[in-house]
Amino acid sequence: PPALGKSLARVREDVLQGISLSQALQGDAKIFPEIYVNMVQVGEASGTLDKVLHQLAEFLEDQARLGARLKAALSYPILMLLVGGGVLTFLMAFVVPKVTRMLEDLDQALPLPTLWLMGFSSFLSHYWWLLVISVLIGLWLARRQLKTEKGRLWFDRQKFSLPLFGPLLLQSATARFARTMATLLRSGVPLLTSLEIVTGLLNNRLLKKLLTDVGRAVREGAGLAGPLRKANIFPSMLPQMIAVGEKSGDLEEMLLKVAENYEYQVETRLNGLMSLLEPLMILVMGVVVGFIVLAILLPIFQASQGMG
Repeated sequence: PPALGKSLARVREDVLQGISLSQALQGDAKIFPEIYVNMVQVGEASGTLDKVLHQLAEFLEDQARLGARLKAALSYPILMLLVGGGVLTFLMAFVVPKVTRMLEDLDQALPLPTLWLMGFSSFLSHYWWLLVISVLIGLWLARRQLKTEKGRLWFDRQKFSLPLFGPLLLQSATARFARTMATLLRSGVPLLTSLEIVTGLLNNRLLKKLLTDVGRAVREGAGLAGPLRKANIFPSMLPQMIAVGEKSGDLEEMLLKVAENYEYQVETRLNGLMSLLEPLMILVMGVVVGFIVLAILLPIFQASQGMG
């Protein structure tokens, strides 16, 4: 991307002028987040910059791979939902009304499913604009509410309560937290600084708030495991493994094991959800289409029997 090229050119010029790499990276927080700067700074101070950069590259590759899997898993059902909903809306608003007018000409008592279909179709064909306006107003209100701290906090809290996807999102956030903390600690970044960086990287306001409280407790002398357990948001395995790591002096390895475990669980759950969602959505679409066909054919069958 052009922005990255310009930023790298600026970093190169700064380094040629004698500025350290970590200081040069501080010039563009959008391209080089805080985690880059702190890890490079520690690598420069310890003389292990090459190893630190290698760890950073592995970390970024793992995060990109996990994010790509999540997006790929969610894109297909969302696309099917949008396409299926659009097709059904078109049928109910423009196609079914023409068919139901033919059914009304049969001059006979129509079955209940046909009456339901006709009523819903009539509502859509006459008041589709009202539904569109309602959806647009709802989206505008939701967007406005999400701009407030209270609204964003409520929305981020509800994410973890979603059926099927809630536990998946929490496990993904846990894996990201654990791997980022492990990567920073292995690079020599102090615990409090690592915690602050991880808190800044998360895009969930609820987790930010809770981890800010955890950082405050750690700054006052508490260990990491106790405040995390008290926060009561991450899976219990995380504070348990951190407690073991703090006692054994091998916190980074314990965090890496937690990250690997939950990344595996996320991948397994994603595969399970994909295998479940595809037939489930096809089944739902089949039921809806089957109801429409049944509602249309029932009066035709009744008319043919009456004629016979």
